[in-house]
Amino acid sequence: MQSTVWFTDLSARPGNGLIDKTGTLLRAAGIRERTGRGALTAVKLHFGEKGNAAFIRPIFVRKVVEEIAAAGGRPFLTDSNTLYVGTRSNAVDHLNTAITNRPVAPDVGILASDDPVALDQACVDLVLQATGIDPFRATHPSVDWSIQLSCAEELGLGTRNYRMETL
Repeated sequence: MQSTVWFTDLSARPGNGLIDKTGTLLRAAGIRERTGRGALTAVKLHFGEKGNAAFIRPIFVRKVVEEIAAAGGRPFLTDSNTLYVGTRSNAVDHLNTAITNRPVAPDVGILASDDPVALDQACVDLVLQATGIDPFRATHPSVDWSIQLSCAEELGLGTRNYRMETL
């Protein structure tokens, strides 16, 4: 079965800035229908890995919080360390990573989906298309991101098969 991934590019026009487009994207992905009235709702932050700019900037976090609140949810912010070896595997290195982070690929747009596997696959596909190389493997040669996505799919967490809906 194919999952839907919603996409918006980073272009902006008067009256339709990137923050506005983020709200439209979240609503298209069903944030209001998926947020329970009065429910505590986590907004997971991501400081980014060393060499990676794939983290949520505060101005976008605010929009996510506003959309959750508009749906009646009670948003709170959180982040987590990782289980794999890297610069986010413990709290001290995680914080140092947040301080020294550098980008590994250009911003390609903003995506949303209720399928985490399809979302990650779409993100990878867009970055590979934009760069013409695999910057993830260039930065972390001993890590094969495709294994993570394959395992997640095999566990039934989602599918790598998706269709992109551009807003």
